[in-house]
Amino acid sequence: WCDPAAAMFSMHKLNNITSLDKDAMTVTVEGGTLITQVNDWLHQHNLTLAALYPAYSDLTVAGVLGTGL
Repeated sequence: WCDPAAAMFSMHKLNNITSLDKDAMTVTVEGGTLITQVNDWLHQHNLTLAALYPAYSDLTVAGVLGTGL
């Protein structure tokens, strides 16, 4: 069920990784970035997500945060 007054937003073009702060151990990404993209990018910098569940790999960062996964 979707409220008829609800707005739908497409995040598929908001998929950039914008910065990495190794000292603070943070990465800044846009909401439409896939979890797999983040982890693959971090791997290139000899880093990884603390916990990467395979079921989350095709979800966006915004999707994971928005649903509380």
